[in-house]
Amino acid sequence: MQLRIPRRSVAVCPFSQSTSSSCKRYAHGLTPAKPVPQPTPFVPDVATFLKLIGRELPQHASKFPTWESFFSNKSFTLRTSGIEPARARRYLLWWRERYRRGDFGLGGDLTEIVDGTAELRVIERDGKQIVVNSRPGDSATDLENRKTAIAGIRILQPGVLSGPYLQPAKGSNGTIATLKIQEGLWEVKRGQKVKGGERKRKVQDRADKKKREQEERDRALGKI
Repeated sequence: MQLRIPRRSVAVCPFSQSTSSSCKRYAHGLTPAKPVPQPTPFVPDVATFLKLIGRELPQHASKFPTWESFFSNKSFTLRTSGIEPARARRYLLWWRERYRRGDFGLGGDLTEIVDGTAELRVIERDGKQIVVNSRPGDSATDLENRKTAIAGIRILQPGVLSGPYLQPAKGSNGTIATLKIQEGLWEVKRGQKVKGGERKRKVQDRADKKKREQEERDRALGKI
């Protein structure tokens, strides 16, 4: 009896050998699809995601009818849909993969959102001051169960919240602040050439950061 060995199935590129780039795209299309992450209370839909990452990308929100289609489209599809220039597509894909990994921007991990705004509050727990994501009207029991360890938000000095885009609540002396979903909240600014080179740019960045922190302290204390 003749032993028959089954042949190993091989994906064959349907294009000619001269079109190697087309073959690569075909082979890439055979790879398993990446998982689609879940929306979060801070990022409930595609329009909000594009609004957060900025760079004029919110104008393309209508090109993604569903959350699933947004996370399934490949770079080639983004180009044919009219998202230009190429750096805009690369930036969009970079942020999309960050989100897929759970690497959110400021506020992305917050769970208590009311009308596009998150409330943050300093409370004491086990003798330490911590920051919680609260809701207006929370009782002491509610606050004990709220999320803590919020990335990007810290207590600058006893009882005073500090963080980019925070708006201190009036009359709270800096212990309560809000973070609103707004365009460009997660935006990574494009690099600019600075006279004097990289060292001068870093020095200027540190000076700007120090100035912003001082303004945050003064705003929280009602000085400005």
